[in-house]
Amino acid sequence: MILTAKNWLKFILRFNGILAALAVVAVLMPQSWLVWCVSKVEPGLHVGLLVSYLARALSMFFVLVGILLIEFAKDVERYKTPIRIIPIWCLFAIFSFGICVSTSLPHITEQWFFWAITIDGVYSLVMIIAVLILQSRIENAKPKNETNKSLQQTS
Repeated sequence: MILTAKNWLKFILRFNGILAALAVVAVLMPQSWLVWCVSKVEPGLHVGLLVSYLARALSMFFVLVGILLIEFAKDVERYKTPIRIIPIWCLFAIFSFGICVSTSLPHITEQWFFWAITIDGVYSLVMIIAVLILQSRIENAKPKNETNKSLQQTS
């Protein structure tokens, strides 16, 4: 297998898709597991209907995103527009994390989960950069007449 920009992009999408789809465990796990997990992240937080619903709904959202990433990896040229939306979505996620953290500084930095989310944010930034670079390389590698044909077909 030749390591082209297209193959790297497919790998990144599949890898992240599989990781995201693993959130199905959180969707289907028993309530007692959810209570235990929440107690490790936020000791003392009551896991009632709202917390349970939000945890499972967010996890289901990640399952959906994972499935879509795996599907997009099948044909990165055909799905180039939705793939370009991924970095925007990641930036919104990082921004929302910043909003949440800003209200809890400085004591939140003492919690291990803060650092787990920070690492996730850095990983997301790396993925954003990689996706954008690889997509531009794929686009630049196309012969000029092929690019013109695709523009004419969409018109």
